[in-house]
Formats: sequence, structure tokens, C-alpha cells
Amino acid sequence: MKNQKLDYQLNQREIIILEFLTKVLYCQEKHLIKLLNLGNKNAKDTVYRIILKLAQQDFVKKVGLIRGDDYFILINKKAAKLFDIKPPKDLILNTLKHDMLVIDLYLKLSLVDSIAEIKTDKELKRQFGMRTLNNKINFPDLLIENNIAIEVEISDKGETRLKEIINSYILNNQINEVHYYIKSLALARKILEICNLNNKFKIFHFVDKIEESNQLNNIDIPGLENKVFKAPKFGFDLEAFLKSE
Repeated sequence: MKNQKLDYQLNQREIIILEFLTKVLYCQEKHLIKLLNLGNKNAKDTVYRIILKLAQQDFVKKVGLIRGDDYFILINKKAAKLFDIKPPKDLILNTLKHDMLVIDLYLKLSLVDSIAEIKTDKELKRQFGMRTLNNKINFPDLLIENNIAIEVEISDKGETRLKEIINSYILNNQINEVHYYIKSLALARKILEICNLNNKFKIFHFVDKIEESNQLNNIDIPGLENKVFKAPKFGFDLEAFLKSE
């Protein structure tokens, strides 16, 4: 946070919320309840009052989409300037569900290990800079301790792009593990087939709540019951894989 004089004195909870928003750019009220570890029955009211003050001071803005759902909280220009980041123009609707699941997972992982450093894709893009389409680079949804990549997939991804991402991880010696959180067992099979059952890749399956995901073995995925995990040096030969016992 930049050392600059403010006309409003931020308290500890407000600073925690703003620092969190620099990592994710926007989130829902339920995420802030978890972030502040508010377990009492007045948690929603507490977050509402904090956000109201921050919004009045132009540090954040609230956006409501569907009646009855949580509001979305976006970091605003004043806070973005304070933390020297670029504020979001608005919610990105076509990735909104995915982005909220990533935040759910981030908070779960943070609670499991509060010491581990977890970077979001927003932080990684700021750190390494954006790339042009001709020099495309894949940023994981989350990166734990700079060596465990987290990918959340809730819909199918084109095979060409999926191969590019998986091969980039296989060739990246700085990444020890890649954890895919998915809803579709068909996609799980596709990922494991493309990576040739490379044991760097681990699959976590969830139905609704990503926080309740379970790690899958190949015996849990139809068609892969008798396949053996291996660690090829690089690349993938689909024909050889399908012929393997």
C-alpha cells in the first residue's frame, strides 16, 4: 500500500478487505464473511456496515445482479490508486461463475494453510505482464508457493488449447504439481489422456461446492480403471496411450 495521506483513517478490517480485493478485484459478500472469519449470526450485517463505509469513501462499489443474491464488491479507483493497481472496469459476466469458484477455493486453501503464499492470476498478470495473442502465456487460476498450479474448469476447453496448457506445465520444471478442479468426469479423462497420466497432474472433482471437492484416482474415472500413472519427460502420444495395457 502506498504511503499517502488519506482523509479517512482505514481500520484493520477495512485494510484486510482492500488488500484482498487487490488480489481478486471483485468478490461477493459471502467471501468477505469467510475472509474476516465471522461466524456469528450478525456476520452479514457486520460486512454490510464495513462495505457501506468503504463505498461512502469511494474505496469500493457494490453491484447487484439478481435479486436475493449477494452483492458483488469491486475495488474502486481510489483504493486501486492507493495500492498501485488498475481497477476493474466492471464485472466480467462470462467468467463470473468461474471467478467466484476460484475465490471460494482460495479462501479454503488459505484457511487450511495460512502461511503458504497463494497468488491469484490477477497478481501473476501484474507481476509478469500481459502477453499478446502471438506470445500467449498461461497463468494458473492460483499458484501456491510458486510451484503448485491450480486450474478450475467448469466447462469443456478446446483440445488444442488444453494440449498447449498441459504441455507448458510438463515442460515447466518450476511447477511440481498441477491440480485441476473440475465438475465433468469426461473432462477429467481428457486431461489425463492428454498428459499421458503424468503424475504431476492431480484431479479434484466437485458437484456444487468447490470447497467439498475430492481428489480422484484413475480408477474413479470411466475408461481409465486399468491405466497406470507415469511421468513422461514431455509431450504426449495419444495413439501409443490408447494402445497401452
